[in-house]
Amino acid sequence: MIVRKLMDSHNQIRLIEAGPLPEGWKGKSHACWRGAQQAKGEWLCFMDADVTAMPDLLLSAVRFAEAENFDLLSLFPFQEMLGFWERLLMPIAFLSLLFLMDPRRINDPKAKDAMAIGHFILVERGAYDSTGGHQTIRSEMLDDVALARCFKEEGLRIHLGSGRDLVRTRMYSDLKALWQGLTRGATELAGGVAVTTLSVFSSLLNGWMPVLLPCWVSQMNVEMNALNLRGLAIGSVSLGSLIWFVAHVVMWRTHRIPLRYLLLLPLSYTALAVASLESIGRYLTGHRQWKGRQY
Repeated sequence: MIVRKLMDSHNQIRLIEAGPLPEGWKGKSHACWRGAQQAKGEWLCFMDADVTAMPDLLLSAVRFAEAENFDLLSLFPFQEMLGFWERLLMPIAFLSLLFLMDPRRINDPKAKDAMAIGHFILVERGAYDSTGGHQTIRSEMLDDVALARCFKEEGLRIHLGSGRDLVRTRMYSDLKALWQGLTRGATELAGGVAVTTLSVFSSLLNGWMPVLLPCWVSQMNVEMNALNLRGLAIGSVSLGSLIWFVAHVVMWRTHRIPLRYLLLLPLSYTALAVASLESIGRYLTGHRQWKGRQY
């Protein structure tokens, strides 16, 4: 309905019906594949429906990709977090994602690491066709990551960079959708059950140790006080907690989140640990849901 209305005033827009979903395909990959078959340009661009693009996005991206000889360019969008649950959970999820990936290795042609962000993926048409594109990864849940891996395995150049000044998105507007997003593919993204289990303990440690450890050290026994070590221990632990806190302040300011949410950091990390546990359960049982659909 929205696209049809836009077509009335923008004659360059075409609506392509995806048709029935073939067996073995995921819906998004099939839609992208159908669109790619109709496109005639030298570059193909795949963007999610919740993306707001700046006017010079496509021109800037194509010029950059051509200048650097990239076969696939993916951009991190600026994440708009407006509601309570978004601000409580999403920054911690993004921090955890940064621990799981190293952009330098992703962008290094010699390294095996690969990742793309589905909000914006630009690919060179010849490279896309040579890999089989979305047809090759038709059954993958994390289609963006799978597409990047497919390109990397074929020796093609991929680049993951920041697009905060060119692409904006608000991924989730309610807790139900947000929770489904956190649990949908976290285990696959982390690299399996073992790594995800470690991330559960890591989340709990990151959330609670910087708060509880200084309190515990301050109550250390008299023997340590007599050895003049208590003050040193309290100072060292407090400094570590301060660095931890400042790092989060930088992250919160980057995403324009009120700093009062920093007071809830232990709860944020605990909620992320619970989401990771649920993701493991869904991965092992095969019961995964996204936007009302079972995967």
